[in-house]
Amino acid sequence: MATGVKATGVKATGVKATAARAGGSKTAALPAVKRRVRGAVPIYVAEAQGPAMCALMFRVGRSDETLLNGGVTHLVEHLTLFPLGDQPYAYNGFVDAHRTVFHATGRPEECVEFLAAVTASLSDLPLLRLEHEHRVLSAETAGHGSGLFDELVSYRFGPRGYGMLGYPQVGAQTLTGRQVDDWRAAQFTAANAAVVVSGVPVESLRLTLPLGERHPPVMAPPIETDLPAWFTTRGHGIGVSMVAPRGAALTAALRILEKRLQKRLRTDMAVVYHAGVSTQYIDADWAHVVVGCDPLPDHATDACNALCEELARLAGDGPDPAELEADRLSVFRAWDDPQAAYGMADGLALDELFGAERRTPAAIAKSVRSVSAQDVAEALVMARRSALWALPAHVDAPSGMRAVSGSSKRRMEGRRLAPSALGADSHRPEERLVVGDGGVGIEGDGWHLHVDYRQCAGVLAWSDGARVLYGNDGFVIRLLPWQWQDGAKAVAEVDAGLDLDLVVDMGEGDGPPPAPPAAARPPSPGGLTRPWKRILAGLFLFLVGVLAVVMPFTSTTLRPTEIDGVEAAAVPVDGSGYVRCGGSALAVLRGGAEVPDSGPVTPVIKGACEDDALVSVAVGSVCAVAFVGGSVWAVRGWVPTPSYSQRNVTAAARGAATAHAPRTSHARPGTAAAVDVACSTSDKAAAGRARATVRSAPGSSPTGMTMPPRRSSTR
Repeated sequence: MATGVKATGVKATGVKATAARAGGSKTAALPAVKRRVRGAVPIYVAEAQGPAMCALMFRVGRSDETLLNGGVTHLVEHLTLFPLGDQPYAYNGFVDAHRTVFHATGRPEECVEFLAAVTASLSDLPLLRLEHEHRVLSAETAGHGSGLFDELVSYRFGPRGYGMLGYPQVGAQTLTGRQVDDWRAAQFTAANAAVVVSGVPVESLRLTLPLGERHPPVMAPPIETDLPAWFTTRGHGIGVSMVAPRGAALTAALRILEKRLQKRLRTDMAVVYHAGVSTQYIDADWAHVVVGCDPLPDHATDACNALCEELARLAGDGPDPAELEADRLSVFRAWDDPQAAYGMADGLALDELFGAERRTPAAIAKSVRSVSAQDVAEALVMARRSALWALPAHVDAPSGMRAVSGSSKRRMEGRRLAPSALGADSHRPEERLVVGDGGVGIEGDGWHLHVDYRQCAGVLAWSDGARVLYGNDGFVIRLLPWQWQDGAKAVAEVDAGLDLDLVVDMGEGDGPPPAPPAAARPPSPGGLTRPWKRILAGLFLFLVGVLAVVMPFTSTTLRPTEIDGVEAAAVPVDGSGYVRCGGSALAVLRGGAEVPDSGPVTPVIKGACEDDALVSVAVGSVCAVAFVGGSVWAVRGWVPTPSYSQRNVTAAARGAATAHAPRTSHARPGTAAAVDVACSTSDKAAAGRARATVRSAPGSSPTGMTMPPRRSSTR
């Protein structure tokens, strides 16, 4: 069933009111937004100035996908827009965590034609183009690295729901036309859609969509529940992930916090380029918040302490009256923007797709005015209880927080395989591949990782035998058969134990990259992580170092019985019963031995002295080499090093989809996107910085979402 071309428009909400500015007598017009319905599709009409604008959004995004079909929504978006080709107006599309949006800017009739063309294309995707889009998306995602945001969401949620933002879009390379079209038919329907327009006659809209049903957001239970906690990130950025109830108090708290961080970290301390807040809604009631900064490495500890202090101070004391008043004024001032109504309409449409309580601009204004300092403090108190910190390796964690475990909860039992000669560069000698009836794991000194077949989210398989197994708990096993003794048999056993429906054939190739990005685990697998090992290593190096110095410079002496072919009575000795050879071992080798004349046996005695000196110098040289090599080994053992298989690998395949930005956007020729909310960040900033939240209307988000951090390659 399709929505009628001439369906009757029903006016549900129409608000154009005034709100008293906080602390003053002046008034400002609220953004005017009306809600109408055509068929089953809600349409939010914004009275905004400027060119006509429109957006068709569907409640489906990355969080609805699985590891096996990740990227399918992105494929639908690409295929849908392909038939439109070049147009005289600006149009665009993107996929974020919870929705897919097609939008355009131009003349009113152009917006009408755009929406009609999009819905027509959705009813008949150009699937013959699929192989081309596989390559296009592979090229697109190859340019995206994984960053701090990916680590935070994957540590918190794993490869499910919102956590999918931190995992590769495998399906963008492997899905068939039938699979893509089935997804399109189930998700891109009238009941799962909403429209936002400005300057477009609603009665002219032609939306030919099947009826379908509304899909609520996928809720993934968090992996880490004992919070606050911290883990070590790969880069230099500092970030904290929090989950808190949505509302005006939270958004006010985050705006004030961002201003404080920018002032303290950039203006006063001058140790960061950017400090900001990124917010995305998880569902109708909860939001995910990332607070982060990009400090200079030498000042990362100071930046971390300052960020932690500002969070605690605002949560403990709340904002001062002037600060809260300035924030309210900034909110109402934003509504003076000619396009503020369009931003608010976009947020209201997203709320409806989420199933949230329907609000009006007047209700939003009232909630902004009613926020108190105590409300702000309480919002941050609740958020801090769920804090998950990502810290560089050289930064100490804030006090009172536990470290996230880098090992699986239980140790895998099964056949243990040692590294092969080809695996010596990737694995320490004591590491073992463990293949059991219920799963596969890798363990070392003080750590163990495994993926249970029953809790496996997906497996990437290459023709050369390489495998990457993703567990629902966020752990990843990267298995390369040539790196383990009897590795081919181990891969066969793993394949036999897996559910074939979980395996994605990645085709031919060299398997996953040599060192996929991975979150940190406890320091140095197989290294000197135990105190008693460090003590023994230190004593050993001390003794070897002493021998390296002493042996070449010790005076060379012999007992008469150590000289072969000479009667002991014929050997001249000193008062202690030893033959003195004339100096240290080095001196004897350089100038020869000097012994009392003993007649015919003198050359024999000199030869014995020189042989003994040569042995002493050789022993000293060997000890020196051992000392240098042992010192290097000890330092590598004491310093945390990354490993082949650690938690939350966010990019697993060479040539496959790497970890993808939570929002993807595809500009069309000639123009830019209708609404651009990307915040500027430093080109030199470390991977995983947070981006500032830009809001055109409180209680909503510009184009419906706030931007996650910029992606940058970690390889």
